[in-house]
Amino acid sequence: MKKALSFISLSSLLAVVQTTGVDPEVLKQADRVFAEQTAERGLDGWVEAFAPDGKLVSRDGVTEGHDAIRAAMGALDRSDFSLSWEPLFAEGSGDLGYTHGTYRRERVDSEGKAVVETGRYVTIWRRNADGKWKVVLDIGT
Repeated sequence: MKKALSFISLSSLLAVVQTTGVDPEVLKQADRVFAEQTAERGLDGWVEAFAPDGKLVSRDGVTEGHDAIRAAMGALDRSDFSLSWEPLFAEGSGDLGYTHGTYRRERVDSEGKAVVETGRYVTIWRRNADGKWKVVLDIGT
């Protein structure tokens, strides 16, 4: 009997502390909204998606915080620059999750020629106290 009660107690405890999964579609939708807001609002849409302590990893290094990210991504407000992406995969548990997908960046170089670059990205998301998903780390290749 003691063994049965111990097993039941342990099972109950494990059930309580087990982290809950996150619906991958919820994370993909957060990423799509991020892309839509960036397309519609440019730099403001991009920065708003980040948590205050969010980080951006690029060829130039790691950028942290809204002000630094705004400075690093200023091209988003130029008419000769566009960035779009689509999440292909998502997974999460508890208040953390990630999305992975492909992006397309279009710009005009110093000679006036159109340049198209494509690549892959990983974005790590954290659910804040209001239940909204915010970017804590964005990495593009």
